[in-house]
Amino acid sequence: MANDILNMKRFGKYLASDLRACVSNFAITFAVAAAAPVALYFFYGIFHLIITGFWGGIPLVARVPLFGLILILFLIALPVSCYGRLTDKRAGSQFLLLPVSSFEKTASMILICCIIAPALFFACYGLLDALICLCDSSCGAALLSFSYIKDVSGLITAEADIPAEYLDSFLAVANPAQYIDDFISIVLTFLLGALCFKKGKVAKTMLAMVLISIVVSMAFSPLTISFANRIANADDPRIIFEKFGWVLRNLALVDTISDTVVNLLLAALIFVRVRTLKH
Repeated sequence: MANDILNMKRFGKYLASDLRACVSNFAITFAVAAAAPVALYFFYGIFHLIITGFWGGIPLVARVPLFGLILILFLIALPVSCYGRLTDKRAGSQFLLLPVSSFEKTASMILICCIIAPALFFACYGLLDALICLCDSSCGAALLSFSYIKDVSGLITAEADIPAEYLDSFLAVANPAQYIDDFISIVLTFLLGALCFKKGKVAKTMLAMVLISIVVSMAFSPLTISFANRIANADDPRIIFEKFGWVLRNLALVDTISDTVVNLLLAALIFVRVRTLKH
């Protein structure tokens, strides 16, 4: 019975085949996104040359948000490009006939979209960025140096009025690694949308997210309003540290737990969709 659900040899072969299919559908988009540091460098350099009369590289403070934006667009496009075709009758019918369990199909999707492709993208993007910074010192530190973590941590330490016992907790959420599970949530959300919607997959997924957010906000609005009123009416705004001390001392843990719950729910919904997919 266990072999019907997961057979490692069979799964390995299917994962390799699934990865090749994803590469054939997403290779061009991947190449364009991964090569973005080069395009951005020359665009900025030419613009800087026209304005100032001399060449200049993109500083780290600008490259970090640009990388974040490109990464989000990459994560949105990835599942739609690789698995959006499964809602079509021809491709979907072939997918259903594969001698692989629904669990293995789902696991392959998640591994490719959440781990393999993003890791390769980050490696390619980061290495190109590092190479540019090595060739042009005006760019400053490379993304892979993670020096911006120190800048954010320094800003929090210098500007925020945070009691010392909570400072480590706030500094922990400044670590980019803390947001890996958030990026996984983006991938899983759009993977689910790619499997559920036949047309307008990205737009309809975003619309569904907005509607769900509105419903959740309305459900928790009484609690939110009550919390806001208590803070607004407090003589000392620092009372928030007294009321929610444990949460504020463990922000990274709370964020990780909540994101993990969401990701497990999304993965379960993807599995159900794969198992019930029909044409």
